[in-house]
Parts: sequence; structure tokens; C-alpha cells
Amino acid sequence: QGEARAQFRLGLMYSMGCGGLAKDEARAVELWRQAAEQGDAQAQFCLGVMYENGRGGLAKDEARAAELWRQAAEQGEARAQSCLGFMYEAGRGGLATDEARAAE
Repeated sequence: QGEARAQFRLGLMYSMGCGGLAKDEARAVELWRQAAEQGDAQAQFCLGVMYENGRGGLAKDEARAAELWRQAAEQGEARAQSCLGFMYEAGRGGLATDEARAAE
């Protein structure tokens, strides 16, 4: 499966087109998916962003984004906690509007 932290970092480099790599969001998604499957919270967050916006060759899927953010949030990933809170506040991503959960 590979080294999750290396996959996350390489995905970040592809997503921005830095370190001598051409920008390639589809490759970033592939690497983040591998790292996310191994439980990497930062990769789960980034992959969720790509699903939310339908980028990197992915179809827009707010429910999948919310699920990835939930997984990352449970590990303490602050950005995922914030995004998930917004989803609960707005009732998006297949989640019922829940201001109490949004505030958590």
C-alpha cells in the first residue's frame, strides 16, 4: 500500500505543481486516496476537498466529502472538523441540519 505520509506529501506536491512536478490533480487524488485508505487524516481532508469541489477527475460528491472529513475529524484534523461543522450547519453532504453538531 505504501507509506501514507509520503503519499500525502507527494500528492500535495502534485496538487500545487511544486518540487519540479507538473500540476496534476488526478495524480494527487490517486496518492491521497492511497494514504486516506491507510488512515492518514490530512489525506482524508484533502481528498474530501476534491470531492466537495469535483476536482482531480472526481465527480462532485458532498456525501463522500463529509464522510472523509468525519474520518479525519475523529483523528483531530482541525480543518476537517471545521468543514464538517459547516456541512452540519447547512444540512449538506447528506447530513441533516444540526446546529449542535455543527458547534462541536
